[in-house]
Amino acid sequence: MPDEFRAWILDTAARLRGAHARHMAATRAAYAEIGSAPDRRTFAERVRDPRHAAYKGGLFLLLDDRPIDRWAWLAVKPPTGPPFRPAEIG
Repeated sequence: MPDEFRAWILDTAARLRGAHARHMAATRAAYAEIGSAPDRRTFAERVRDPRHAAYKGGLFLLLDDRPIDRWAWLAVKPPTGPPFRPAEIG
């Protein structure tokens, strides 16, 4: 594998792992901030706060005591684009 491609892969992987960890931590922090609710409807009303919009799906997963790992990966998944091509040496 060319060194330029290896560096790009390692950089992209590190960036995505960091974004994933931050998204999971922020979701758990929002869940802790919302606190326990007597019922799902009350919880949903608290989740409507605009500060929690990016974490809505994860918050309900946590409420149901389900893992958020896969959900967080989907949330930070980069958009598709053209394949990697190193800058041409001119």
